[in-house]
Amino acid sequence: MKHTKRLRLWAIVLMMLPLAATASEWQLGKDADGIRVYSRDASGGGVEVKAETTVDAPLVSVMGLILDYDAATRWRSSMIKSMKVKDQPNDHTWILQVHAEPPWPLPANDSVIEAVVEAKPEKVIYHYKERADLQPQGTKSAMGSMDGQWILKPAGNNRTSVTNVMVMKPNIPVPEWLIKRMIYTTPHEQLVKMGQVAKEPRYRPEAAPEKLKNLLAPTLKSAANEASRSPGS
Repeated sequence: MKHTKRLRLWAIVLMMLPLAATASEWQLGKDADGIRVYSRDASGGGVEVKAETTVDAPLVSVMGLILDYDAATRWRSSMIKSMKVKDQPNDHTWILQVHAEPPWPLPANDSVIEAVVEAKPEKVIYHYKERADLQPQGTKSAMGSMDGQWILKPAGNNRTSVTNVMVMKPNIPVPEWLIKRMIYTTPHEQLVKMGQVAKEPRYRPEAAPEKLKNLLAPTLKSAANEASRSPGS
């Protein structure tokens, strides 16, 4: 009898395993204009979003746009009204003050974000996270904790593979319709605008400052070596 009960228990466990495996898998929520946006439940609560595409601009141009904080309102989410540099501890780290005005019923809020660039031979990672410990005393971001990355990889022919992954854990209840807009429509719109603005003359590689080129040197050097080894180069 006990043996039979144990078998039944294991059968139930085995039946639940596929469900557990698929619970954290990416779900495609939007596929348009060469951009795919996925979401899944984040471990520890909240939602994780991933948007990916390939833009017709070289890596230097795309990173130059990301680091041009004065131009943030031109391509980032429409809820971002300003993005200012509060401090720059070193040549690859920025402390940002971000003012956002999300759609009703969410209130306008201010966040302090730390952004760090890490250039590797195969890719550049721009990691950003909310720094609640640096918030002005008595304030609290309505968006709660936020942690994400922009991952850029040279894709040849002056193109760049772009992936944005972000985890959001709002501090206040968010309506379902607004969640869908924020996790699917907003990342899609950002990548569309990124591809357009990054092609402007001010972001061309020849116009890039030496500091930016030095910051991206490991990735640019690796991409140049790869291109020189390619047939027909």
